[in-house]
Amino acid sequence: MALLVKEQMNHIGTNRTVSEISMILMTALNSESNARLLALEVDDEYVGFTFFNESWGIETGGKYIWLNEIHISKNHRSMGYGTKLLDELKKYCEENHILKILGAVFGDDEGLQQFYFANDFELEEIQLLVHNIKINNKDKGIQNN
Repeated sequence: MALLVKEQMNHIGTNRTVSEISMILMTALNSESNARLLALEVDDEYVGFTFFNESWGIETGGKYIWLNEIHISKNHRSMGYGTKLLDELKKYCEENHILKILGAVFGDDEGLQQFYFANDFELEEIQLLVHNIKINNKDKGIQNN
């Protein structure tokens, strides 16, 4: 799984080692965390994943998820796996009484936008608010970007 996540990190321009990714996933997916990873496996091979956080919102009136990452391996794109992964994510939401899926699309990738539209997502005009906190994670083997 870490190699597939590394492929996604490289795609979005984040330089992480497999070791860092493994440590981040292990830390993020502990039993006390709200982070979740939903993997898609085909013929004993991971071909895609979603990484998201469950939360509560006043605006949503209940639980929602923030979709941090969705990725299909380069060798498995345009084969319907992205839609299958989103269908599994929607099923997860229904089973866990989650009312909304939120996330962000960066850039003007029309193909990506069409993918989301075809899967019943809407694109709203928002600005992403970001403030980076500098902490020392070197003792955990993680470089803070």
